Amino acid sequence: TAASGKCSLKFTDGPGQKNVWDPHVFYEPRFKDGVMVGTFNLRHEQGALFFHEWRTEGHPYHAGPSLNVDADGNVTARGTKLCQIPLGKWVKFEIVAGLGKDAKPTWDLAVTLPDAKEPQRFADLPGDPQFKSLFWMGFCSMANTKTVFYVDDITLAPKTVSEPRP
Repeated sequence: TAASGKCSLKFTDGPGQKNVWDPHVFYEPRFKDGVMVGTFNLRHEQGALFFHEWRTEGHPYHAGPSLNVDADGNVTARGTKLCQIPLGKWVKFEIVAGLGKDAKPTWDLAVTLPDAKEPQRFADLPGDPQFKSLFWMGFCSMANTKTVFYVDDITLAPKTVSEPRP
């Protein structure tokens, strides 16, 4: 199962995990400056609980972009429902957030549904005002039942001057 190519990350969850956030995968990009654009494709299956977040280093950390997809495909950011995605279909997510001198206590999200001509855009979503660097970017399954979801085509790069903010 892949959004493009032949492979994707498959998250298979089940009861009895040591940590609620397992299985998970994360990157430590260590970006400190600029406006970052992160994208990924998600194929969310029935019952899965998906969580994605960007964090600073340290304990306690400070979270910037943070989103969840519940068992029915409802996408939320800090408890606010943004949209609903179809189950069993690939959906593209694009996150834009500033770091360092470009840091703001908000971030932007674009969600492109299958066969959509334009993404659904959500601007100025709340984040921690102390989020100013990106040291951890993670994908987690939060279920405690047998579930699965897939992630593919993950990118993270500085925004170019010509790219509009979603």
